[in-house]
Amino acid sequence: MIILSGISDALDGFIARRFNQITDIGKLLDPLADKLTLIAIMICILVLFPIVMPVVIVLILKDVIMMIGASHLLKKNVKPPAAKWYGKLSTIMFYFSVSLIVFLKAVYKFESPILSLVLLGATAAMMIFSLVKYFLIFKELNSSEKE
Repeated sequence: MIILSGISDALDGFIARRFNQITDIGKLLDPLADKLTLIAIMICILVLFPIVMPVVIVLILKDVIMMIGASHLLKKNVKPPAAKWYGKLSTIMFYFSVSLIVFLKAVYKFESPILSLVLLGATAAMMIFSLVKYFLIFKELNSSEKE
């Protein structure tokens, strides 16, 4: 189900761009739907796989910071930027890492703390990278609005 959710999200965005169906409301609702999906997935997975807690904390902090930044821009009548490749990649990495950890344990009864650490560490690093990149965009939009 996690994989289907990720695929449907990617397909939705592709179709919207391909057929020029991007709207301002879609730009706001799509990330919100993504976050709600991730929260539901995280709650379910945390019950069974507490090892993912650190990456969940990074994800939550990243998203809260980004929502605060977007709210700040909206209050100043500045449109937040559309999702960038690095934000999408961090979401894909989250889905992939968690899906692989769950799949290996559920199907093969295989658990590897080292593999889990590598997957989740890479995912957390990508999330932090995307947060930094979005922060730089926020900073630019915020300072250009003041001029």
